[in-house]
Amino acid sequence: GTGGGRPGSTGGSGTTGAAAPVVRTASDQGITASTLTVGGFLIDFGSASDAGATVPGYDVADQKRYVDALVADINDRGGVGGRRLIVKFRKVDITDQQTMRDACTSFGQSDRVFAVLQVLGVYGDPILKCAVDQKLPFLSNDGAVSSYYAAAKGYLVTTQPSTLRTVLNMEQELNRLGEFKGKTVGVLYEDGYLEPDSKAVVSALKRHGHPAVEGVVSSSDVATGLRQLPVVAQDFCSKGVDYVLLLVNELYTDQFHSNVERFANCRPAYAVSDFDFAMNGDSFLDGQNDSFFNRVLSVTAGRVGEGRVGKPEPAADAACRTAYEKKSGLKADRNVAAESRYFNAIAACGVLNILKRGFEAAGTNPTRASFVASFARIGSFPNPGYGASAFSSKRYDAPEVVRISRAFLDCKCWKPQTDHFAATYR
Repeated sequence: GTGGGRPGSTGGSGTTGAAAPVVRTASDQGITASTLTVGGFLIDFGSASDAGATVPGYDVADQKRYVDALVADINDRGGVGGRRLIVKFRKVDITDQQTMRDACTSFGQSDRVFAVLQVLGVYGDPILKCAVDQKLPFLSNDGAVSSYYAAAKGYLVTTQPSTLRTVLNMEQELNRLGEFKGKTVGVLYEDGYLEPDSKAVVSALKRHGHPAVEGVVSSSDVATGLRQLPVVAQDFCSKGVDYVLLLVNELYTDQFHSNVERFANCRPAYAVSDFDFAMNGDSFLDGQNDSFFNRVLSVTAGRVGEGRVGKPEPAADAACRTAYEKKSGLKADRNVAAESRYFNAIAACGVLNILKRGFEAAGTNPTRASFVASFARIGSFPNPGYGASAFSSKRYDAPEVVRISRAFLDCKCWKPQTDHFAATYR
């Protein structure tokens, strides 16, 4: 009677000598026992390139190279939750949101991926096309408007703060610094889905005793927006605006400043934020002429410029850089102002990081629903490229901190002016 114990048992003690084997299954679309397949957007600047809408070091081939290199490193280290990671790419036109919507449909219905990744360039309702209509977790570097997080019910997760938190923290900290004192403030923002969050800044300025001059351009039609910018520039200059909050994308910022240059006595100071991922990179400044640097501040959760003020590279960022350099064969230097490779590689790594964290927190055989639910349990985590970050059941946009950075003409680069500190809106 004593020989009946199962293999691996210790007889009468009742304890098991070997752990039960891990059995991985095809638990949801995009998952097999050995692979995890996700979708990835590749952004073609298309007709916008004619107006100067490019991000240096970030053409379609570059975008794919960043992801491919980092995915190869992940797979060398055992993959995601023990599964080899596969990315199916689809190219979309940054000026044509329908191409983005179509890509979401294809990701969900043809490619049958588990989730989608985007680092730069997908904006507006295509996010909801993926996250809500196709029930594909949408993992992004760019923060989205506050209403989208609510609509997505956990299926939208970002390494940057939401648009609303971003712009409110921007206004809060600049006001606290006294930046608006004695100034006529202008707010340049985009209409449509972006307008409610941007209007919150206008209301905050008014509460703080700084009624703003508003300039509104199209969020959905680039050609229309470019036609509107000269009119806004003339209006701001005629009304004596000498401090401009830029709540627009990089292309609009470039064109707005070029139009302001036409007016001899109009040289406002500028402020930016994490509203547009590219504008907090050094490569954005490289293309600006000297007058832009009259005074340019950024309120950001990011780490750009830390090496220039003697701060060590955080371990998470260093791991991303090392992985990218090893697999791509290309050097990524955080201190080279005009070279965006480091900045872009870290951003791509950050999105892959949250995919891996969420998937592995969801158990051996996740579903999309258990995957998005897992972010509520992750709590604080190292967020490559950003300061202290956390997810919770109420917040799927990670950073909890901000800092003040300033643009300098001598290097055409950003230099942090403060350490990160707790954001007012978090």
